Amino acid sequence: MWKFQFSFIDFRLNGLAGFAIALMIAKLWEPLLGLNWYVYLIVAILASIKPLITFIKQI
Repeated sequence: MWKFQFSFIDFRLNGLAGFAIALMIAKLWEPLLGLNWYVYLIVAILASIKPLITFIKQI
């Protein structure tokens, strides 16, 4: 299988790009900003599960 070597900067820039896209979507679709804070927390936790499991398996 393919094995890519990405630097820390690559991952940080990818995160920044995702954050910028999320802000753009929130700007274009204003009802998204009306959700309660815990909805964003649940989405963040759900999105973090797979990367965390992959990271833990590599240790």
